[in-house]
Amino acid sequence: MRSRTLTRSALVLALALGLGGAAGTTAVAAETPTLQKLTSEVGPSAEGSVRSSAVEATHLGQPDAEWTTFRNLNISRLGWGANPVVRNGNLDTVAYNWLAGQTSTYEPQLDPNVESKVPAGSNGGVELMYVWENSSDMDTFLQLVAEALDADAVDANLTDSGIAIAQSSYGLFAYLLVLEYPHSTAQAGELPLYRFYKPSAGTHFYSTSAAERNNVIGMPEYRYEGLIAYIKGPNESPTSTTLQNLNRFYLASAGTHFYTSSPAEYAAVLTYPQYSLDGVAGRVSAVPGTGLTAMHRFFLPRSGTHFYTANASEVETVKGIPGYSYEGVAYYLRVAN
Repeated sequence: MRSRTLTRSALVLALALGLGGAAGTTAVAAETPTLQKLTSEVGPSAEGSVRSSAVEATHLGQPDAEWTTFRNLNISRLGWGANPVVRNGNLDTVAYNWLAGQTSTYEPQLDPNVESKVPAGSNGGVELMYVWENSSDMDTFLQLVAEALDADAVDANLTDSGIAIAQSSYGLFAYLLVLEYPHSTAQAGELPLYRFYKPSAGTHFYSTSAAERNNVIGMPEYRYEGLIAYIKGPNESPTSTTLQNLNRFYLASAGTHFYTSSPAEYAAVLTYPQYSLDGVAGRVSAVPGTGLTAMHRFFLPRSGTHFYTANASEVETVKGIPGYSYEGVAYYLRVAN
């Protein structure tokens, strides 16, 4: 029998679900914690450099539990008409710390001081906690979490999430934080640039379409990494000849996309039969400018794919990954904060 309690306050929502006993069942005495964290993969990762953990839940038939929960959270939000949230590594850390601090793996306690432990700058938050006892069936557990998320709306204004999932001798536990942080927004004439990661291919996908973003969020093979930058709209009149079209091609054999703002490269790729033109994603600058950041490009010969990033830390990381060839600055855009 499943028992469920729901407590709401102005800033914090706590949800607890349990299987294996009716409400009011005598609790088992506190034990030495044996919670086992199931994954440590957090946030956007460069191709080929996704961090793995020795305690991933491969033995449970679900090595991607946290990302599955994150995807289900966003699918539910889209169903409510809200924007998707991003996976925030700092909030993952808060969730993991909650797991590590539990004194009982049978009846975990909500943290009444959670908002004092999240990174500064939030405008409020939601705390969600799911508990499922006496089972190690991860697929069933994730379905339960998905159903609970779908049933309980999360404030549409919230922007960032943190997730931790663990297993104990009593079953599986999921702890979710969803908070609101201020994020940059598109300026007049700009389009947002969204990024996804596809672990099976080790590649990233970029889109300026909210409709396309919402569609891809529902695809299990992709991980949503959020809004990373802004580019000018495809119909935006150039202020100079340095503003160029960012063209997108599709490579069916690899299931990946190629992006270029070079007129010469664009003309050349048009002659390659393996590529099909998706169209103009937007317009980007060929030269540096006030408020603009360089978008760097790498090539991976073994797959014939490219990786693009405007993140200086990622640039240095990928330069150190064998197999990647650095091709320099591709163009300039305004990064999202």
